Amino acid sequence: MELITSNRQGNQSDAVRNLLTVLFKHRLKIITVFCTVVGVVTTASFVVSPVYEAKSSLLVKYGREFMSQPEVGNPQPVMSYNQEEILVLPQNLWVAG
Repeated sequence: MELITSNRQGNQSDAVRNLLTVLFKHRLKIITVFCTVVGVVTTASFVVSPVYEAKSSLLVKYGREFMSQPEVGNPQPVMSYNQEEILVLPQNLWVAG
């Protein structure tokens, strides 16, 4: 039983040793490929012009559930909006001051 466990540990250390041997043997190739990839990506990031995009949306909650309905008195809603009143801007907003 002890022979089997020591043999497994020996195989694992041999596998690690073999891996490190291969890595050190080909370290120049690994470093060359790494530096080439980093250089190409860095050059491309500086050469390509950036594209800026922006999107926006405005959500206007318009409905009975967002209006105050008085329980007694005038049954008209407190905020009565007309679509034309909402879309028309005052003239002084168009003038640059």
